[in-house]
Amino acid sequence: MCDCYYHQCKKCKKMIPVHIADFNYPREALEVFCPNHLPSENATVFTLKEAEFDESESLDFPAGWKCAFRLCDGRIEPAREGVEPNFSNDVDIEILPRKT
Repeated sequence: MCDCYYHQCKKCKKMIPVHIADFNYPREALEVFCPNHLPSENATVFTLKEAEFDESESLDFPAGWKCAFRLCDGRIEPAREGVEPNFSNDVDIEILPRKT
């Protein structure tokens, strides 16, 4: 069973769909950023390959839509922890470098 919910952008509170596999990661240890507030480092950017519409929330996510996730415990790749956007379509993943 997975934890699927909407997480607020850290900067503006816009809602981002999140999927946490098997409840393996705590919600409170995740930072999420909308397309308008993508960080330049220490995060993973997800880009939606095809448009998607969430009927339950009436939210439209066009192809090319981006969001970023940051794990607060310092791990670099959220998808390896089962933490990713909750979309049925594929996403491209770009891992931004750590701040040195």
